[in-house]
Amino acid sequence: MITLRFLFAGLFACVATACVAAVVDGPNQLAKALRDAIPGTALELAPGHYGAVVIDRVTGPVQLTAARPDDPPVLTAITITNSSDIGFEAIKIDYRARPDAPLWLPAVDIRKAQGISFRGVVFDVDPEFQNTEDWYEAIPEDSRPAKEQPFYHLLAENDQSFYVAYVSEQNLV
Repeated sequence: MITLRFLFAGLFACVATACVAAVVDGPNQLAKALRDAIPGTALELAPGHYGAVVIDRVTGPVQLTAARPDDPPVLTAITITNSSDIGFEAIKIDYRARPDAPLWLPAVDIRKAQGISFRGVVFDVDPEFQNTEDWYEAIPEDSRPAKEQPFYHLLAENDQSFYVAYVSEQNLV
């Protein structure tokens, strides 16, 4: 339902205003594009490292997607405040907790915001299978992926909710 609301809002914004599409190539361009974003803005992030991204007082719909999903842009953290209808797709979050940082400091910090969506956003990778044996055994034997490959932790969504998915590299779509 959230996805449909976001999609319809984006379609309406594109009809009501000129859609703004831009390829962003680095953290400074991204910060400027977010400051200048209007409803209907679509930002394609080129491969590279963007550091911590701050989104403040942005009213969407605004969509951030990977320009090349096979080589996703890497963010170290996302902070969203006083914003609405922001979507992320095929982005990687490479968050590393610092020993001197408070334990509660999250990779994604959302405050006073609504309509935030994540689709296919990778936030952690295990070089090989590291989930429980029960989880693995629950997969039908003819569909089980090999354990000796990377497994990705993804922020995903379906028609009813957002969830964390654990996906083998061979099953990434």
